[in-house]
Amino acid sequence: GMFVDIILCNILRETTKSSPELDICIRNINTLDGLIDKYPSISSLFLSLCRLAYYGAQENRVVFYINDLEKAGLSDVESTKLGLVQAVKHSTSCSKGGSSYSFIHLTVQETLAGYYTSKMTVEEQVKTFQNMLGNPRLANVLHMYAGFSKLRSKKVRKLVASLVKKSENKTILVSILNSLYEAHDASLCLYISGLLEGNLNLDRTSLSHGDCISIGYFLCCVLTASSTEGFEVSLWNCSLGALHINLMMKELVSSEELHLTKLNLSNNKIGVDGAVAVSEALSKCANLQHL
Repeated sequence: GMFVDIILCNILRETTKSSPELDICIRNINTLDGLIDKYPSISSLFLSLCRLAYYGAQENRVVFYINDLEKAGLSDVESTKLGLVQAVKHSTSCSKGGSSYSFIHLTVQETLAGYYTSKMTVEEQVKTFQNMLGNPRLANVLHMYAGFSKLRSKKVRKLVASLVKKSENKTILVSILNSLYEAHDASLCLYISGLLEGNLNLDRTSLSHGDCISIGYFLCCVLTASSTEGFEVSLWNCSLGALHINLMMKELVSSEELHLTKLNLSNNKIGVDGAVAVSEALSKCANLQHL
């Protein structure tokens, strides 16, 4: 993903400043696993930064101090070597005292936290997400984790299912849909659709373009399945524009038949282009009852 590329590019830039001979080696790496496997001289420091990111996500923190670095196995000098952490200014009245540090972007921290979690035992992974229930960082860390793990563990899938059943937080549901897109497993989408009891309701949830791609993938898996008798979708007042709709409908318009029975897109500004994309998809919905 984009933030993995940002992480690798920053590491490339910073390491080649001090070790130009390593340039070719890093340029041939496009995954974090590849970085660790092919570049052992960096792996220990990189994993310590992942550990720091993980601790921060667990505690919903973005600013770290010397004792936090030491807990993760880092010194103040080491923490900034790979270009992923920077020293930041803070109030002189801060009770912690001393220098403070943060990751260069919140999503970089969450990407590293998700990666670190994916390398834990299954039991530790489940415990991590259980401990993060109610933590505003859960959604993004789970999303990043799914990209690395593909949600292969049955125990983690069971935990995701429990989040669908229990959570009334639609942001968490959107994160789960993003996680399903990262996992790219149609059978898991069908399982989650069953837990949703045939109704995806994201009313009054602001959706990004990326969210719409994930929703489109989920709907394609569910609406094209022969086992789906009918499915309802409500996206009322979700700040959707034409591009959102086109991204969401991209896979649906190429399908032969869609088992959609209800669609609510009211109070969105989808425009003419969005309406065209919707109409193309609806032409495949023989059992549509409400629009």
